[in-house]
This record gives sequence, C-alpha cells and structure tokens, in this order.
Amino acid sequence: MTDMPTYKIKLLDEAYYRANKDRVDSIMVRLHRALGIALMCHPGHESEARKHFSASRRYGRPAYGFWLMTFLPSIFRRVIMKLRELIH
Repeated sequence: MTDMPTYKIKLLDEAYYRANKDRVDSIMVRLHRALGIALMCHPGHESEARKHFSASRRYGRPAYGFWLMTFLPSIFRRVIMKLRELIH
C-alpha cells in the first residue's frame, strides 16, 4: 500500500475534507439516499433506511418524503417507488 504513517494519512484526509467539503457532502448525501431507498424497499429494513435518510439530512439535503414512506406498509412503498420510476 503506502509507507506513509497512519497519522499523516488521517491529517491528509481531514485536509482534503475541509478543502472539498461541499463536494464530499454531496457525494455522501447521494450514497445515503441511495442506500436508504434500497433498504426501504425491503420489508424489515425500515429502521436502517430511516438512519440513512437522517444522515442525508445531516449533510444538508433532507429526504422527508422518503423518511415518511418508511412508515407505510411494504406493498405501498413498492408501488410508490415503481410509479416514481415510471414517471422519471
């Protein structure tokens, strides 16, 4: 891998994040929303999906509609997501 000490890598990661905060946050929002949507469509994973939608909110892009959908029965979530897919 690299011969650089771990503490230097951590410092470089922090410096990169500070310099590119908006870009990194945008990527994190997309990843959390995508994972939340995938989990939301599978019965029994609603609480995990809500955690990812909450994380999306912490990065500045709330997903209230998706978060609310996690409280619906699974069949309704699947129908709504299918309709959303057909519309977009």
